[in-house]
Amino acid sequence: MKALMIFTGGTIASTISDNAISPIDNGGGSKSRLVDMFFDLYPKYREKIKFECEFLLNKLSENMKPSDWEKIVSRLLSVDDKNYDAIFIAHGSDTLAYFANMLSVFFGNKNLPVFVIASDRVLEDKRANGLENLKCGVDTLLNGVTSGVYVPYKNEGEAVRLHKGYQITQSQILGSSFYSLPSRPVYCDEFSGFKKRVLILKSYVGADYSFVDTKCFDSILIELYHGGTTDVDVLKVLVEKARTSGTEIYAASVKSENTLYESTVELQGLGVKFLHDLTLETAYACLLSGVETD
Repeated sequence: MKALMIFTGGTIASTISDNAISPIDNGGGSKSRLVDMFFDLYPKYREKIKFECEFLLNKLSENMKPSDWEKIVSRLLSVDDKNYDAIFIAHGSDTLAYFANMLSVFFGNKNLPVFVIASDRVLEDKRANGLENLKCGVDTLLNGVTSGVYVPYKNEGEAVRLHKGYQITQSQILGSSFYSLPSRPVYCDEFSGFKKRVLILKSYVGADYSFVDTKCFDSILIELYHGGTTDVDVLKVLVEKARTSGTEIYAASVKSENTLYESTVELQGLGVKFLHDLTLETAYACLLSGVETD
């Protein structure tokens, strides 16, 4: 099989220099340290898959911007699926879930599977999971998968898990594990860029959104508590400001089959638009690109 391997930077393409993790400058060459190390560790795969390597970006993923996403999506849109059996994208872990959920919106229903590969440590560190993650992706391809966006990832002390791109969520602070939620996919066949201005606000005790200038945003996305709730009194002030500026207020995520709390019903009455059964990351990608979700 033949796969296109696109590098974007991140820990998986980094090394430790001067006590800091920094991306390696590949200089536009085609030789890949990741691929070489993979075949050295798993030599039997040399006869099963060939990687064509391309170094598109060289950034730590925390520095990714919507313009970088546009560059990656544009490159993927230009790929002739007749020339490859899959696309692998080496990416950092800090914004891994945001990236994978976004890719699922635009490539989840294509005729070419996409695997997003990350590593929790630089590849020279024997504890790094990057090569095992890549192996899981390759095995999934060899087992016959033909479409979808996937993130194979090994949490410490666990076996590698294969996450669907639209279900994986961000790793929490003070940890490096990734988990998935039973969310639904959203697919869009037309890509017009990430031009919307979106603000994400977290629900927390003592929240105060009065400082937000709603005129600066097209949409504001509220991250709800697990019960699909947030402080109604706090949000009322924001909703009123948003009405005057024409800013839409969205909330994620509410399970569609749940009985709603009275606070949630009240928010609906205020005109807050609820995004059902979606990860926050998918909701953000949809709002950023103007994709309808419900």
